[in-house]
Amino acid sequence: MSKQYEFVKAPQRSPEWLELRRQGLGASDMAAVMGVSPYKTPYQLWAEKTGATPPQKVGAAAQRGVILEDAVGRYYEEERGVKLVFVDAQADAQKQMSQVENFIAQKVDAIILNPCEFEASTPAVDLIRSAGIPLVLVNQVTKSPGNAYVGSNDVEAGRLAMEAVARKLNGQGGVLMIHGIMGTSAQLQREAGARQVFAKYPGLKLIDHQTASWDRAKAMALTENWIQAHKGKFQAIFAHNDEMAMGALLAQSSCPAVLMYSKDPSARTTRESPDYPDVVAQVRTFFQERLQLAAELGIRQENLMLDPGLGFFVSGNPSFSFELLRRLPELATLGCSLLVGTSRKSFLAGVLPGHHLAPSERRVPSLTAALWAWLHGAQVVRVHDVDETILMRATLQALQGK
Repeated sequence: MSKQYEFVKAPQRSPEWLELRRQGLGASDMAAVMGVSPYKTPYQLWAEKTGATPPQKVGAAAQRGVILEDAVGRYYEEERGVKLVFVDAQADAQKQMSQVENFIAQKVDAIILNPCEFEASTPAVDLIRSAGIPLVLVNQVTKSPGNAYVGSNDVEAGRLAMEAVARKLNGQGGVLMIHGIMGTSAQLQREAGARQVFAKYPGLKLIDHQTASWDRAKAMALTENWIQAHKGKFQAIFAHNDEMAMGALLAQSSCPAVLMYSKDPSARTTRESPDYPDVVAQVRTFFQERLQLAAELGIRQENLMLDPGLGFFVSGNPSFSFELLRRLPELATLGCSLLVGTSRKSFLAGVLPGHHLAPSERRVPSLTAALWAWLHGAQVVRVHDVDETILMRATLQALQGK
């Protein structure tokens, strides 16, 4: 990855938008739950429902799911008089069968089921139907039908996607296929639809196909391996979902991923001020552990950038953010490019003794901190004041004779 300066302008958003983003919600999630419930942090909800305690890690998808369950569940109970009970089988068909048995014993009025597997989840569906409980299947199907199905025609989805590939390649070329979780109906049916197109176009050759389990990081690692193993042999990649397609795209474009330090899973919403005997040592250890995990997933180190977080991601005590900036070269020795986002952060509010600078008054401190970061090892800075930052950089380069 080339060591060049980049400018990323942070968008201006409403307080409502910012509050929802602090809860970990994307745009579609926000549309679904806006105004439904007073939000808790993703980690608080996750901990309440699962009993998870630090330092257990909580994935973003799991956080979003818990938030939506909390919001939607309370909406239907309060507005419709329907009590929703949520359980997660975590892709385990046996666990899902046990949960179904519990629901039947509780004599629930209806069950909404996202089957774990096409074959292995069929007995659970049969059991529900034999108990006379209305069943709605969501997103996946089994060998036995429910009373209703909410989801796409996955055979048609696979066929349409591969037809698009065939048109792009004029019916000739090598193709790699990334599967979802093996044995799920979506994986089986999307593969079946794609293979209809391979049969229609003899010039299309399936070079390799493996699973990435619907996961972006796994698809990225798989694609990076394929690029080396099948160099020059393929012209297209078909992924069974958009997350894996993004992973494949990232692998091919060498687009960097950012690893950012965070004192805890809910750092956006907590104002804790942990004390660090050596904050740089703490952050280095954090990054070393995650770089090791990335390596195990097959993500090359040159495709990663490190962000020390700063502000409340580190601590409510501003001295730790300043120490990280002073000692940036020690983080640069980890072998990755550094991204630093100081712009208007609260740790800059007290730089003028006796005054608390509002965010709108932190422009000069932000520019100064960005300049310091550049001079001490940062390759990328996140800023609000793009024009001023470009001018500052141009002035710096003139002084340096560049």
